[in-house]
Amino acid sequence: MNEVITLGEYRFSKDLLIAIIIFFLVITIVLAKFYYSDSNVLFRENNKSNQSRGDEGDMEILPNQPSLQVQNEKSNNDYLKLAFCPNECAVINAETQEVIAKFHAGSQNCRLMTYLFRHPNKTHDEYDIAFKVNPTKPESFYIRKAICNLKLDKDLRSKMFTIHGAKKVTLNTLIPIPADVA
Repeated sequence: MNEVITLGEYRFSKDLLIAIIIFFLVITIVLAKFYYSDSNVLFRENNKSNQSRGDEGDMEILPNQPSLQVQNEKSNNDYLKLAFCPNECAVINAETQEVIAKFHAGSQNCRLMTYLFRHPNKTHDEYDIAFKVNPTKPESFYIRKAICNLKLDKDLRSKMFTIHGAKKVTLNTLIPIPADVA
């Protein structure tokens, strides 16, 4: 015999309440997947490429906004724009949506890229990054080793990251493309 739960004057079977809760959980999951689709990729612009815009280089730019377009065609052709898709945990080409590198969700590499793409073109101290990326053992985090562990193309990696001394790094989101490749 089913257990009956009473709420005021109403009587519900325990199985019915469990079914209703499961139904709403499934609906929540489906709606969350729809809301966090690939179209919600965040784009960031490189401050170094467009100094005249001031602090606007730190804005989050969604793909369908007109500010994503580059001011002139020459700079558009000479640079590779990088973006990070947190849902896929992947570094992508912002213009073609092509995946450049993909990481396991929740991994140290994914956490590192998420943190750096949220604060691009700023110089970060190794110690500050360590607390965000590896909070359980920040003393065992080394930025140079972490960047090498990303398994990126060596040429791309050298243009993507600017190392300052032994313990500071800057992520560049606009990568210059050599004239012979473009």
